[in-house]
Amino acid sequence: MKSIWPKIALLVLCCGALGFELWHLRSGSAPVARTPGPAAGSHERDFVLLPADELNLWTKYFGSGTHAEGWEPTLGDMNDAEGALGQIADLSKNDADANRRVDDPRNYYRQYLAVAVDGKRKLFLNAVCSTDQNANWRKRLVIAMDGGKCFWHAVYDPATQRYSDLTVNGRG
Repeated sequence: MKSIWPKIALLVLCCGALGFELWHLRSGSAPVARTPGPAAGSHERDFVLLPADELNLWTKYFGSGTHAEGWEPTLGDMNDAEGALGQIADLSKNDADANRRVDDPRNYYRQYLAVAVDGKRKLFLNAVCSTDQNANWRKRLVIAMDGGKCFWHAVYDPATQRYSDLTVNGRG
């Protein structure tokens, strides 16, 4: 009879590696190359999955008083959301005001928040062009009431792999 211990050790190692990846994604502790903003033309990935305790702030500003719960997206969900960012530019083309169009969402700092409302899991995407005034952007949801296309948000549905509800801030 073969020993089962090597298989158990491999399973524990794989679970540990997956746990580390999830922690790493959630904490944003690894140094990430910074992009100076939309004018830079760089396509560096700079995003974070915010902690679930930011749901209260989301509910206050975006949830219209709905009861929302957090959920834990997989690495695949996050990769799919990042891979579908080109849809944002397509949604943005519908705006008649050129000052409210998002040409390349990869040039923004992106905050994701996993939100479940009525059992439907979505990723709320909040984007800002600069983190100079927001040192805690990797842990706290950035809220802005104006600022034009420097601030926008959208909703990603992992089930359909589609973005919707793009809202670009007005100019203040």
